Amino acid sequence: MPTGSLYTPLMPREDLTYLNAEPVVCHQPCGAVLNPFCQILNGRGWLCSVCGQTNPLPSQYQSEMPLQCLEENSTIEYITSRRTQPPIFLFVMDVCLTEDDFQALRESLLVSLNLIPEDAFVGFISFGKHVMVHELADDGIRAHVFNGSKEYTHEEISKKLGFLTPEFRSANPASQQTAMKYIQNAAMAEYSLDNILETIKEDSWPRTSKERAYRATGCALNVASTLLKSAFPHVGSHIMLFTGGPCTHGPGMIVGNQLKEPIRSHHLIEAKEAKHFKKAKQFYTELTKKCSENGTSVDLFIGAYDQVGLYEMEELCDHTGGVVVLTDSFTTSIFKQSFQRFFTTDQFDQLAMGHNATLEVKTSKHVKVAGLLGHAQSLAKNDQFVSTNAEYGISKTSAWKLSGIRPNSTYGFVFDTTESQERAVFTNAEFVTIQFITFYEHPDTSSRLRVTTVTRPLSQQQDLSSSFDQEAAAVLIGRIAVDKVLKDDVADVIAYVDKILLNLFKTFGEFRKNDPGSFRIGNNFSLFPQFIYHLRRSQFLQVFNNSPDETVFYRHVFNTEDTSNSLIMIQPTLTAYEQTDDEEERYQDDPEYASFKEFLNAPRIEAAELLTDRFPLPRFIDTEEGGSQARFLYSKLNPTTTHSNQGFLTQGGGVVLTDDVSLQTFMEHVSKLVVESA
Repeated sequence: MPTGSLYTPLMPREDLTYLNAEPVVCHQPCGAVLNPFCQILNGRGWLCSVCGQTNPLPSQYQSEMPLQCLEENSTIEYITSRRTQPPIFLFVMDVCLTEDDFQALRESLLVSLNLIPEDAFVGFISFGKHVMVHELADDGIRAHVFNGSKEYTHEEISKKLGFLTPEFRSANPASQQTAMKYIQNAAMAEYSLDNILETIKEDSWPRTSKERAYRATGCALNVASTLLKSAFPHVGSHIMLFTGGPCTHGPGMIVGNQLKEPIRSHHLIEAKEAKHFKKAKQFYTELTKKCSENGTSVDLFIGAYDQVGLYEMEELCDHTGGVVVLTDSFTTSIFKQSFQRFFTTDQFDQLAMGHNATLEVKTSKHVKVAGLLGHAQSLAKNDQFVSTNAEYGISKTSAWKLSGIRPNSTYGFVFDTTESQERAVFTNAEFVTIQFITFYEHPDTSSRLRVTTVTRPLSQQQDLSSSFDQEAAAVLIGRIAVDKVLKDDVADVIAYVDKILLNLFKTFGEFRKNDPGSFRIGNNFSLFPQFIYHLRRSQFLQVFNNSPDETVFYRHVFNTEDTSNSLIMIQPTLTAYEQTDDEEERYQDDPEYASFKEFLNAPRIEAAELLTDRFPLPRFIDTEEGGSQARFLYSKLNPTTTHSNQGFLTQGGGVVLTDDVSLQTFMEHVSKLVVESA
């Protein structure tokens, strides 16, 4: 079992201390920030808890204890003097939609203009077979058109948009005018965007009933990223893509426009028979690097029954901190409410998000960083904090570019505790220190640094047993498994997870050799095997009955959420309500039985309350036993062995047909393997 942690940098906290100051930093090459675990030396210096170096204490902190050194401020946020640009939201709209979807999306975009802060910047691009960059002008509607079949270079796009003129290079006022043609302050651009959205038409490019629409998604994203990099380099921004079908034209194409050509499946990808896959994947990988370097987050809003190429675009949203909303149509409440929740505000009435974020980890010498599991891009900072023995996820670095970050954005870290130049020192040391340093641009244009410092004792085995966090461990193992399944066969990954479970039980379980009935495990380990059981059969590892796009969506959300929400995804909760046969008699329709009607509605009310804080908004399925949608519930149920008991069936039990073993059978098998291999 690897040592690790789950960290949510922007988790809302009522007790968080804000400090309007620059952080006090340790000498290089350490760079750790002053924290409660540092030792103050005679009021004039401080001893770094990470590297042990002595540093001078700034004069303003010599007369009294600095706030950042108080025990309750193990997490503190610095509001620095550096100011930034307000965030940018660049809408990229697919016009190859059905009439209903087109109207619904247009209305949602119009509504969103009231949700974006007035000082934020906005821009608009539409695409079908070709890509149109719209100017935000009051005196008419103008657009620059790009050939959707062509893979433009950065220079070609910049020149066509007017960014490589001598006036722009000399940084005179004309340069700002060029940028403001396409991206303007939301308050100024509202009229122009209203105009564009009211007059924009569905794609009219002719096609037969046997053809898919020509959709140049890849070209549109390439143009959008270049526009942001040219107009506002290294400014926190969002490319918000709204698409209703697969890319069938130009760079990033995943399928041809002829309907007789099937869209790729898991089987075709594994067999290397998806002819567009490799080229599309490479295109989006290069585009991801471009967006990440510029601090641009790519958010994907999908409204389609068919696949759109999310599998190929996986890195584009994963490595830039983007969100993914996957729905069947833009007319659904799932899309409409999720889109509005994207612009949720915090307690200070600011957008609940950060931009252009980076994250660094500092560790004391007995612990090294083995990797990050989550949505980030490596900054290739291979320093003294990086493990040379172990690699997990995004490794060989102690710093990552997050780009977009939200209050629920959670990152998994794996640490290597086997390294130490002086093993004797390791055994004598009492604590290890780990510091997380998150830099981000706040929507109010301030630059902020949130620092979290933790210390943990170097424990003996009995201490490890009592401090084991089975919930965090299950989520971390889940993230490791999801990362491994991208490179290895599913069977090998499941074998890896099983091995971790067996080794854990061999170490911390109590049993007599060759006696499965004697096996016992502590309370803080008791739920871990059932988490692993459900993880093995989850949609994060198993791709059966899911399209490639759906698989990527599930894994993306899992790698975003905190421990609690991730556990619900691994092992959903099941709440039972007892009812009589009176429902079939329709008593609930009689005013005299109003209380019975309330009882029947209780599950729906509770479900609605659960949906309130979820992002993206989950799909809510209301079904009954034997209903067409009941399969979604059956697929999550624990298969039981009781259906083989005739007495059970006579009491009204049902049979759940499945190839899976039950949790009970799984546990019996695990216990048997543990005691036999000890």
